[in-house]
Amino acid sequence: MWCDYLFEEAPTLDNLHLETWSGNAGMVRLAQKRGFVEQLRDRRSTVVGGRRFDSLGYVLNRIEWGSLFPEGFAVSLEGEQ
Repeated sequence: MWCDYLFEEAPTLDNLHLETWSGNAGMVRLAQKRGFVEQLRDRRSTVVGGRRFDSLGYVLNRIEWGSLFPEGFAVSLEGEQ
């Protein structure tokens, strides 16, 4: 719903960007499931708990979001139930 809100409130915004790290499996799955596409991988650049992980950058395009959720994200969730 946050993506819906951002695209609605900022009509000139074409892309949303998200950054995380490769050890955050839940966030990586969520980003991919919602249509974000990996565009950046900075190898072993993030240190968490003494271990090195890749930094990941994802992008979501307004047009792709609209084709995935033409009625909006909240409406599509109602259809999944």
